[in-house]
Formats: sequence, C-alpha cells, structure tokens
Amino acid sequence: MTCRALLIGNSVFDSDASLNPLNAPTKDVARLHRALVQPETGLFAEDHGRLITERTAEEDSCSSRSPAAR
Repeated sequence: MTCRALLIGNSVFDSDASLNPLNAPTKDVARLHRALVQPETGLFAEDHGRLITERTAEEDSCSSRSPAAR
C-alpha cells in the first residue's frame, strides 16, 4: 500500500473577511513537509508528499481537474 500526504497552508482567507490573517502557516506547513519527506526519518517518499500554499479554492479546484496543472 502506498501512503501519500497532502499539506495545505494558507495565511489569508479571501472568502471570509472577518478572519484575521494567520502568523506563519506557510512556514509551519513547509517545515512539516520537510520532516515528513526527510529521507532518514520521514514517513513518506519525496514524491508522495505534496505541499500547497497560498492557493484559493478556485485555483485548487482547477488544478485538481487538470493533470497538467499539477
């Protein structure tokens, strides 16, 4: 069985202006990604961990439909 990880980090949410921007989610999720795919101690192979940052729902839904956009 192959396990995969999808990590998403956004600091701003356009659709809800009442939410304050977060301090460091893109840095946090990048560190988590590095730890998960680190060759000696990580749980995932490099090509089985995907990192997405600062994407809107429209951008993500378009890329999930088109393999070329990945």
